[in-house]
Order: sequence, then structure tokens, then C-alpha cells
Amino acid sequence: MQVAGTISGLDTTAQTFAINGLTVNYATATLRPSGSTLANGTVVTAYAPVSALSGSSVTASNVKVNRLQDSNLSVSNVQIGGQVSKYDSVAKTFEVQGTKIIIGAGTTVNPSGKTVVDGAYVNISGTVGSDGNITAINIQVREQNTSSDLATVKLIGVISDYVSDSSFVVRGVPVDASGINITNKCPGLTSLANYTGTVKITATQQASTPVVYATDLSCKTLTAVVIRPIDGSASSVDTTAQTFTLTLTNSSTTQAVQWNSNTTFVGVTTATLTNATVRVEGYLSGSTLIARTISSTSGSTHLDDHAFRTVSNTLNAVNTAWASYRTRHPR
Repeated sequence: MQVAGTISGLDTTAQTFAINGLTVNYATATLRPSGSTLANGTVVTAYAPVSALSGSSVTASNVKVNRLQDSNLSVSNVQIGGQVSKYDSVAKTFEVQGTKIIIGAGTTVNPSGKTVVDGAYVNISGTVGSDGNITAINIQVREQNTSSDLATVKLIGVISDYVSDSSFVVRGVPVDASGINITNKCPGLTSLANYTGTVKITATQQASTPVVYATDLSCKTLTAVVIRPIDGSASSVDTTAQTFTLTLTNSSTTQAVQWNSNTTFVGVTTATLTNATVRVEGYLSGSTLIARTISSTSGSTHLDDHAFRTVSNTLNAVNTAWASYRTRHPR
């Protein structure tokens, strides 16, 4: 689990703080980026396995400080997206992912006629100052009413946990592509089974399931950095060089992995990494995977798409998960 918001009630003796009504104990947490300090008013994201939640308290395994609050940063362009909360029509402010957004005189809202309300899904571009608050230049309302509209999501990445051309995972999100004709959308391909390139997917979220329904798909090689997930067992951990070897699940293939001060650990630490089964999300630099996130895939710490992961379950179990999904969401 993860919770984002603004720190209040910081107690450096007890090593606790409050965020969104939750008391967070950070005594054993790794603070990232390395060298960051906590203070009341700082925007952070706290990560913890679900098993660490007890009532209204949680023991964090990692606390990540919003990088926009770098003390050397005065003004910077920024983009952020998510669900609107704490909308104040008088002050013309609201929050997205725990970050305060300011609607200024020059802010535009698109599409024309849409309004910002609590619960709306928005994409924002703007400028950020040293206080971490964002002054919006443009607000794109993606979903204004969660009860009547479905949020549109875009995924760009490589396919993992392929079951069929209509059932696979991209960037940790299970995708139902049953409405897509692969031959038409990806000229030269008759199937995605052995496709190792990048897919760009437009999809809609669905109620009561982590599966999104694809409305468009294209296959292309992008020049930008592509984040890819890899699952396996960690060995040869070197905490000085910040490297380890990942032996891929269901394979004897190995992948060199490196972490840094911007890597987030969820449900596992550098001290417990040896022999841990983990999912690494990162990008390739030469033959080394530079880790953005390292998450435990064992026990209660597994992620939301666990049931659809061929690396976490037998193929029969994954097929059963997809069959159950299609029974509940017939097309």
C-alpha cells in the first residue's frame, strides 16, 4: 500500500507523523532520496506492506519525499495527474496526490465547459515553486463524474504475463484487448505472443476490477526510456555497489540490476533482498536494469495485479482469473 499527502504532527523522538488521518511510523523506513529530511508541511509518499497496517497506524518501509521540494528549486515546469480532493471554490485550490494545486487567473480548463470538482480525474501542467505548490497553467479534465463516466488511461510499455492477444499485462496493469484487431493495429504482426517491442494502449477503467478495457493499441519502437517489469529471485547483493543479480522466474536467465537513491523499496529492504522474490520496474542502460521500484511479490505484499501474473501463479490459475473476469464483464 502507499499513501501520499502532507506531513503534520511530526514527532522526531517517536519517529512518527500524520498524513491523511493516518499515523505513520518511520523508525525503520528508508528515506528517499538519500539525505532528505522530514518536516511539517513536506509532501511525501509512504510505502508499506498491507500487513503493516494496524487500525489507523502503519509502519512504513519507505518514505519518499516529493522531489519538487528540492531546496535548490525555485520554479520548474511540472505535470501531474490524478483524482481531485479538497477542492476549495473560494480559495481556488485543490489537491492531487497530496500536492496543492492553485487555480490562477490565467489557468485554462479543458474541454470547454468542464469544471473541477472533488472526485474528478485531471491532468495538470503548471509551474512549481520551492514550497512545492503547483500553479496550474492548464487543467485537462479526464473524468468529471466517477458515477457516470469511465476514466480513460494511457499505457506505454512492454507486454508482460502474456496469456493471449486479448489477455496480458502492461506496466503492472492487466489489459483486456478483446476488442482489438492486432493485424490491423500492428501491421506485419499476426499475434503479440512473441512481440518484444513497445505497445501504446488507450483504455477505460472498469468497476470492481483492476483490468482495463483497451479501445486502441499500436505497436511501435519508441526512442524514449521504456519502463519494464521483471520478476525473479535476487542474489549476489552488493550494498556498496548497489547491485544484485535477478534470476528470472520460470527461467534460468539472469539480469544485472542496479539501484540508486531514487529507487523505492516496497515490502523488502537492502538488508532482506538476498534470495527475496521481487518485481523490479526500471529501464535498461546497456545491459543493466536501473531500478525505479523493487517490490516483494511474496505473501501479503503482492501487488493488485497478482492474480493475472504468470510469474506469481500457475498458467491454469491465471487462466481461471481471466475466465472469472470475463464472466463478470461480458463483451
